[in-house]
Amino acid sequence: MTVRRCKKDPGAKLDYDLALGAGFENDTIASVTWIVPDGVVDEGQDTPDTHTARIWISGGTLGVEYPITGRLTTVGGRILDRTIYLQIAENVKVVTKDPDSTEDFTIKWGRWLASKGDLIDVASWEPGEGIAVEDDSYTNRTATVWLSGGSADSVIDVRGRIETTGGRINYATLRVQLRSQ
Repeated sequence: MTVRRCKKDPGAKLDYDLALGAGFENDTIASVTWIVPDGVVDEGQDTPDTHTARIWISGGTLGVEYPITGRLTTVGGRILDRTIYLQIAENVKVVTKDPDSTEDFTIKWGRWLASKGDLIDVASWEPGEGIAVEDDSYTNRTATVWLSGGSADSVIDVRGRIETTGGRINYATLRVQLRSQ
């Protein structure tokens, strides 16, 4: 049994792949059965090629780890169980801001998106109470927000959400520490 560990935001809808791997060059996937525990949602499954099985997962509770098991049966009759352990956790970037200024902050999604061959299609921001979004923008690989306001010596979360051209939804939280300068 092969085991892999991944982190996922509770609001994210992401795909996870299981591959046959070394020693299976002359064999291919005939069928896949997924075992998905309560607490996360199976959003769909596919087999993008003859050696890879994919499942799309959403949901989950912060701090809980969920085992997602794919039972791969090959054309040659071999059966392999592969498990992905999804730890549900926020993607947090801590930043510091002066409450009297308007400052920009960027989340870089490039490495992850490049690994998926994907691009940002839509980005949005949800500010916590006491801080304002003055403007925002995004490129194919980054999302930027301009923030103003806030009270000195407080911490406010600003939640960023991206949707990709490949159907993925992911989140990042800017944990804004407000300090007068």
